[in-house]
Amino acid sequence: MSNRRTVNTLILVAALLIGAGPYVVNAARTAADPNTTAHVDLHQVFEASEARSVADGKTGLYARKLDQSFGDLGQMPYLTPNEMRDLSIIAVRETPTEAETKRAAEVRTEYDKRTAESNALAQKKEADLTPADKNRVRELNAMRPIHAQTMLKIQQMYQTAVNDENAKNERAGMAAVRALVAKLAKEKGIAEVFDTAALVVAPVDLTKDAVERAKKK
Repeated sequence: MSNRRTVNTLILVAALLIGAGPYVVNAARTAADPNTTAHVDLHQVFEASEARSVADGKTGLYARKLDQSFGDLGQMPYLTPNEMRDLSIIAVRETPTEAETKRAAEVRTEYDKRTAESNALAQKKEADLTPADKNRVRELNAMRPIHAQTMLKIQQMYQTAVNDENAKNERAGMAAVRALVAKLAKEKGIAEVFDTAALVVAPVDLTKDAVERAKKK
């Protein structure tokens, strides 16, 4: 579910990320030639890096967790929309609060009661059903189509959550790659590094070296 987007150009002073300007790196000027400029295909480096694998792995784990939650909810037709909403919000959380965990347990207990009630009513003969029984059967059956409609909303909610998680993990991965490029530039005595998207020609291309180092990291 990886969302691979064109890399924006950002400035990095040493290992500190600053979201402005056309630079990838503005390294410490410690080289013999402080005016050396380089460029790097930051997107290529990120795609080849361990940081990309780590980002994809984290997103994959999160997506599988929500897939499991979605499957569980799909097997619980006697939940109200509010109960389904509460369980889905808790599932999206990386670390639910104590109150949320308690709420989830309460909802599941209530669902188990309704399921037992439905099973008991289904075992009764039609002639033995009281008016209250018949009314309850109608109430429980009416929950099913509402459940199906609510599942569509939860599916959209979970997809948005996975997309947000992916974007967060990719930002962290890209930050790690920028820091790697900053360190490489400093070692080579390069004052400024531009993303290839912002600078077509420069005396030095750090892409190959950065890719090799990113794979080792």
